[in-house]
Amino acid sequence: MVASANPRALNEGQAAVMASARPIATRASILQRVRTMALLGLSMMFFDKAKLIGTVLGVVFAVVLTNQQLGIGLGLVDRNVMFVDNAKADLWIAPPTTETLQGGRTVPMSALYAARTTPGVAWAEPLLFGGGVVKTPTGGTEAITLIGTKYPRYAGGPWNIVAGDASALRRPDAMTFEDSERETLGGINLGSVREVSGRRMTAGAFTWGLEPFGPSYAFVDYETARELMHTANDEASYVLVGLEPGTDALKVKHAIEAHTSGVKLMTKPEFESSIRYFVLFKQSLGASIGASALFGVIVGFVIVALSMFS
Repeated sequence: MVASANPRALNEGQAAVMASARPIATRASILQRVRTMALLGLSMMFFDKAKLIGTVLGVVFAVVLTNQQLGIGLGLVDRNVMFVDNAKADLWIAPPTTETLQGGRTVPMSALYAARTTPGVAWAEPLLFGGGVVKTPTGGTEAITLIGTKYPRYAGGPWNIVAGDASALRRPDAMTFEDSERETLGGINLGSVREVSGRRMTAGAFTWGLEPFGPSYAFVDYETARELMHTANDEASYVLVGLEPGTDALKVKHAIEAHTSGVKLMTKPEFESSIRYFVLFKQSLGASIGASALFGVIVGFVIVALSMFS
């Protein structure tokens, strides 16, 4: 027969096991443990310096690529929103189905008159927006975006004038060009004459930074712009509406909508949101920039993961 285990010995063994499972009274503090882990991590990091340099360069590349693509995307969006942000208008009356700022379509002038007679409206002005061509002295041509604005309010621009004065637009042959495009337009200066869409125009002022995602803005008197764009007297590209202080923009918007048809009314924030959505999600630009930024993030994660595994 096998001798039975000593109960007393079993109880003493169980007690010893229980005692060893208890927390150690002299366990290091949290700060000491964190310091030890940090020192261990740094030792592991600098153990293989070649691998460390490769990892750091890979992560830097990923971060730079991601930030660059996001910066380009946000910059292009801001360039497209720039005009609406500086046009001094609280409401925009635009052609139907308008999603972004572009020319080619018009609204009837009856929308302008309806806006001017609506309570809460301080002013309403027509705006012409379309393309133009400048003929350079070398015989070439350069595209511009023509903006027809009315004196004396000049709702819609120009702004950021660095040479000349906006009052120059009172002359029927004067135009405001973008300063950064002076060399592109053949070394143009104040007083220089250029043929714009078949008509001789004089540079009366220069703006700075008014380059959207496309040809730069060039401002001209409303009636001159109508002749350059061959727009009918009873049509405009947009109608800009300014409200009296303290007026609810949405209430005025609904009031104008009740007296107009065949147009689209948007508040300034609504129009800006529409442009951002159009640029980022309805054009290939947003998908391209988003894919590049995502690629940078994935590259960074893969490099860090491989380094940790190895």
